[in-house]
Amino acid sequence: MRRVHYVCVDGVATITLDSPPVNALSLAVRSEMLRAFEWEKADEHARAVILTGDGKGFCAGGDIGEFGTPAAAAPPGLSLHIHLLIESMNKPVVAAMQVIYNMLMASDEVRLQRERFFNRK
Repeated sequence: MRRVHYVCVDGVATITLDSPPVNALSLAVRSEMLRAFEWEKADEHARAVILTGDGKGFCAGGDIGEFGTPAAAAPPGLSLHIHLLIESMNKPVVAAMQVIYNMLMASDEVRLQRERFFNRK
């Protein structure tokens, strides 16, 4: 089952996390994200990228079900590689909120839905 989807329409690539219930970043999701961003970077038709998630929330962050297991540690540097790949894109990357904060930082632009907000405390 694919947990990350890639589609490019009219020059806009969309990478969507689809791993219910909370799109947690399991090893499988991170591996598929890496492949999607590598595919996108090589896609000559894509002029921009939207990173989004399916369901109620974009991404809960790390998959707590994998904490303390070999999947949590392997392969080393996978998450960093994804972040560096996002930052090195030669096209704009828009994080369509609700993304986790560190992916926001790697994106070129952030868009929030009306009902979404950052913690105001």
